Amino acid sequence: MSFETGHDEIFIGREMARSKSYSEAVAAQIDAEVKRVIDAAYRRCENILTRDRDKLVEVAEFLLRNETMSGEEFEAVFVQSD
Repeated sequence: MSFETGHDEIFIGREMARSKSYSEAVAAQIDAEVKRVIDAAYRRCENILTRDRDKLVEVAEFLLRNETMSGEEFEAVFVQSD
C-alpha cells in the first residue's frame, strides 16, 4: 500500500532521488487511516467467519465429498440455519 504521486518512474534510482510531494505528517495520517481501514476489515472478517463457522464447516465437508457445490446448494446451507 502506498500513496503515489501519479508519476511513474522507470528507473529505481530516479524514484529514490525524488523528494516526496507530501509531508511526514501527511504520510503518518495516510498510514493511520490505512491501518484503521485494514483493522476494521480484519475484525469484520473475523466476526463473520466466527459467526458462520458451523455453516462454513458444512460447506467444506460437502466440498470434500462432492468436489463442487452449486450456488443454490451453497445458499441452502446459509438459509436453512438462519
